[in-house]
Amino acid sequence: MREEEPLVSVIIPTFNRPKELGELIDSLTGVNVYRNIEIIIVDNDTRGVDYTPLIDKIEEEGMRPRLLVNHEECALSKSRNMGIKEAKGDLFFFIDDDNVVTGTTILSLVRAFKREEKAGIISPVAFYYDRRDRVLDAGAARNYHNSFTVNLFLNRKRGEIPEGALEVSEVSNAFMVAAEVIRKIGIFDEANFPIDLDEADLCIRAKKAGFKIYSLFGADIFHRVEKINTLSFSSLRFRRVENAYNMGRNRIIFQRKHSNSISYIVYLLLYFPLFFHLYLLSQLLPQPGYNAKQRISFIAGFIEGVRDGLFCGPKIIKGGDYA
Repeated sequence: MREEEPLVSVIIPTFNRPKELGELIDSLTGVNVYRNIEIIIVDNDTRGVDYTPLIDKIEEEGMRPRLLVNHEECALSKSRNMGIKEAKGDLFFFIDDDNVVTGTTILSLVRAFKREEKAGIISPVAFYYDRRDRVLDAGAARNYHNSFTVNLFLNRKRGEIPEGALEVSEVSNAFMVAAEVIRKIGIFDEANFPIDLDEADLCIRAKKAGFKIYSLFGADIFHRVEKINTLSFSSLRFRRVENAYNMGRNRIIFQRKHSNSISYIVYLLLYFPLFFHLYLLSQLLPQPGYNAKQRISFIAGFIEGVRDGLFCGPKIIKGGDYA
């Protein structure tokens, strides 16, 4: 391993998915060709799982393992922040436990940081785990006035996407961040965005600090997730009341935090009603696996989140700064 190759801290939040986590670790220690990494597993109170075999496997491959354990289930942004505080790397690679990497995923991302102008955050392109020629996530374009996003190249075939790095508004699920970015803008805002829009908040703060956000075509991962229909409401549906609550709350908090007063008022008057009714409509449509009672609970959680977003406002810490 050449000395000039930066250390990459791979930070993996996990909860109750030992099989999926094991396959991710297998890909990092097996097919992955970039070896100057440390692997930080942040467990959120999973019960009855012995991590010893995984830790041993990481050590046998000459990588540096670390296991952090929460004794209560924590939100994603808090878990990532725990990993950041323990990380020693020049680059932080955040990846959810239901992904696998290819041989050159990390290597391609590292090289892109050396090549791309003012790179602060770079994401691989995610393909479906069981449909590996179809794009799931290639970054997103966000309209900062109305807060609506477009998932770029969703469901496009591999041969239909461009090559190289594409500047985007934000990324999610798996992405590499320069340690310099964290030193300059701080960690994830777990106070305001425990889940949902935590990545978007980090990205917009990085952009305001002068960094660029890229999606890197040619750096691939495979993500276990159900197919998202491009022209349907499937991507708007909730799976837990907590997600419904945070989607209602966080969209409003995000706009208030990152807009001036006039833009925020315009958002509330013109765009928020559309957002509100669109998400309510998504819950009224049939959803495989969810009965009417569950959907009603999602609607109640969503409305409660909207109420808190409108009347509670963002939390301010650290002498007046946002987290």
